[in-house]
Amino acid sequence: MSAERGVRSAERTADNNGLPVELKILELFNLNALVVLGPSDVERLTGISKGSVSAKLKALADARYLKAVGAGKYQLGPKVMEMAMSYVGLVAGKIDEARALLDVNLAEVRGAIQLLAASAQAVGGKG
Repeated sequence: MSAERGVRSAERTADNNGLPVELKILELFNLNALVVLGPSDVERLTGISKGSVSAKLKALADARYLKAVGAGKYQLGPKVMEMAMSYVGLVAGKIDEARALLDVNLAEVRGAIQLLAASAQAVGGKG
């Protein structure tokens, strides 16, 4: 296998961190629905050949991770937004759980303070 062919094969499979190239491409959009990129932009930013980039962008659009918004331009698609909203829902659920625990702990602390105050009054009243 030639070195050039090996490089092209690596372009198709993973970046230097072992992540699929498609994730590297998605990261270029920075989870900002307003970012619009085309194959030339992605090629310039990643160094991946334009032909490979075009195929990856189309595959990501077919899977709804990107959305075509004009002649060869893409932006984040509904699948990424669904994933983001799912994550936000998960985090909100954890916040609600934490808030409930804090409310219980706060009630216990208030009860303890009331007991201490009552004890202090009882001790102070005997003197």
